[in-house]
Amino acid sequence: MSIFLGGTGSANELDDYEIGTYSPALGANGNFSGGNGLGCTYSIQNGNYVKIGNFVFCNGLLAWSAKSGTLSNSSGVNLTLSLPFAMGGSINNGAGQLPYNDAIDFNADCRNVHGVGSNAYIFFERVSTGSGKHTGYVKTNNLNSSGQINFAYSYRIL
Repeated sequence: MSIFLGGTGSANELDDYEIGTYSPALGANGNFSGGNGLGCTYSIQNGNYVKIGNFVFCNGLLAWSAKSGTLSNSSGVNLTLSLPFAMGGSINNGAGQLPYNDAIDFNADCRNVHGVGSNAYIFFERVSTGSGKHTGYVKTNNLNSSGQINFAYSYRIL
């Protein structure tokens, strides 16, 4: 899809623009098919994205009524959230937030998410009470059996 910015000449053409929807999901260590011990029964699973060149802006709403899996709720497996495209590179390529969260315990009410490497998922950051510093990732045992999150994330792909 081509869009022209301020004129019709090729210098004004934005030729890599995409708008779409996807079904975000929660997973364990990047596995969203119930593997690594986490499966969710979703009542709402809505995601939207805009891709402009090699930048992606996405948001979504997830609500679930049940959590299941082969690992116990005390599992140390990282909780992850799927993205519509894989990120590019081996460094942190984006940032995001959870403007609404009633189901994930972050220990100090941290509401940040970030991606690492060329994965198609992001991690939820955890902080220690009182430290104010990133100390690791939220684990699957910090996810309630039911709940809802709203998220926004922007990142770069290669």
